Amino acid sequence: MLIGTFALSGRALAYHEPGTEWVRGSPYTLRAGELSLGVVDWDVGITDELTVGTHPLLWAAGPWSGKPIPNAKLKLRDWVHGRLALSLMQSFAYLNGGKLATEWIAKNTEARLLVFDTRFDAAWLFDELRSIGMSLDFTYASLSGSGVNAALGNADEDALRLTAWGKWRFSRVIALKLNGRVLLLSSPPTGRLQFQAAPSVAVDSQVSFAKVAPAGAWAIWPELELSWKHVNLMLGVGYGYQSVPIVDVTLDQRGLLLTGDFFVRFGG
Repeated sequence: MLIGTFALSGRALAYHEPGTEWVRGSPYTLRAGELSLGVVDWDVGITDELTVGTHPLLWAAGPWSGKPIPNAKLKLRDWVHGRLALSLMQSFAYLNGGKLATEWIAKNTEARLLVFDTRFDAAWLFDELRSIGMSLDFTYASLSGSGVNAALGNADEDALRLTAWGKWRFSRVIALKLNGRVLLLSSPPTGRLQFQAAPSVAVDSQVSFAKVAPAGAWAIWPELELSWKHVNLMLGVGYGYQSVPIVDVTLDQRGLLLTGDFFVRFGG
């Protein structure tokens, strides 16, 4: 009964149709002048093929971390707007965690995290009801820090992930999306640690971080997407290797995966 009500109410509304597809996790972009404000992303359409945005939660965490957390993303889509859609997205985030390091580790400790992410997306629209897609996502994260008589050189981590999905649109309100992800390349964070163990003893060594998943780590999860005229809601649950958001470090442990999103889309 509830699904039937959603389906009937969506005949003249919502975004599950060609030309107004969901932007997150796909190659599609907002229309020129269109805004999307949500929990995870704030985006604006500069043109029909260019969308820029940011993660509001990172900005909101600025007072807690002691300094703002600059972050931004830019997505460029192909100009053809045919059944095949292609896009390239570049994003970054920078955290100066000196305040957190001082409070949690030791006084006069510095910590900095820089993350760059490059993502290629593609999708094929079979018809108004079915589409498939994939993304190739490369993340580079660099962690550096220093403290009393100690310094950690850049601890770098690289990861390359492949995600594939299929979507079924039951109406302009209801869509079901099945996602699968596999880690193609995993370079565990490694860095150079230097500190003065004693007045006459200096330590200079390579360090690496454990609990990082190996190549081949996978995850699978379905998502229910509900979209009305302006309000949009996504809920998903699945199983696989868990990952840390933003830095996209895949952990060496499997378990329950929960995904969600809420945003309001208007203008254009």
